[in-house]
Amino acid sequence: MPSESQAPEPIGTKLPTAGSDRADLPDYAPEQTAFHRAFAPELRRALRSLPMGPRYRILDCPCGDGFYTRLLADRLSTGGRITACDLSPDYLAEARSRMESCASPAECEFVEANAYDLPFADGSFDLVWCAESLITLDEPMVALAEFRRVVKPGGLVAVLETDEFHRVIINWSVELELAVHQAVVAATRHKYGPSWGGSPSRRVGRWLRKSGLTPIRKRTFAADRSSRFSPSTADFLALHLKQLRETIAPFMPAADLRTFDEMCDSGNATSIYRRTDAEVLSLFKLFVARKPSEAEAGSE
Repeated sequence: MPSESQAPEPIGTKLPTAGSDRADLPDYAPEQTAFHRAFAPELRRALRSLPMGPRYRILDCPCGDGFYTRLLADRLSTGGRITACDLSPDYLAEARSRMESCASPAECEFVEANAYDLPFADGSFDLVWCAESLITLDEPMVALAEFRRVVKPGGLVAVLETDEFHRVIINWSVELELAVHQAVVAATRHKYGPSWGGSPSRRVGRWLRKSGLTPIRKRTFAADRSSRFSPSTADFLALHLKQLRETIAPFMPAADLRTFDEMCDSGNATSIYRRTDAEVLSLFKLFVARKPSEAEAGSE
């Protein structure tokens, strides 16, 4: 397990951004940006595992701030092309800004569009990439059907996803862990009903098959951090725990919530930020599926 010796920065440290002031971006945008910075080595490893060629035509949808667009472009050579697509013009502005310093010779274009209704012809891409987005889509199956349509026969659709129970695992007490999980279950049911919308990674394989795609690979990646946390890890952890508290507070007993707050208080000597044995683990899954070739489709 790698040790991070840098002392954490204070909770609330402002994260620098690329492009816009993020005022019109979704409320999860700061935490998502911090997640990318904290676990960039593991996320790069996931991208490097993709079975793709240097001249692929790639669609990144939704592209968000362009974090993955940049990583994908770095794997392309002359003749390759990447299309960054998002419904948010502010996110597209950030993606453009991020790509300005990219040295890849591949072509890059930015398209404002809805994942449910993509403005591309059938079979336009060799690979469609979708990361950390299905949880935000009300109709993930509709989006996956569009991804299948715009990828060429024999082409690939890759999905990177997490769920609320394994996105961040902290080595606090078992009692607090159980209380947090019970509150997350209650909050998830309240928000999504019985559909368990907070856990998309558990259903991605089934969704891909129902969309007419053939899963060919699934890998789980682990980002492991131990005390004392680097500034990027501490920044992400602060934003994550703030969001987590807002989610679970209405569903958690007062005594358990006080314990949670003590563990999250950077001024507390026993908090997750100051304990010498503190550990944070993040798990995410990468699914790769293939669109059947025309011959395979004809034999079905």
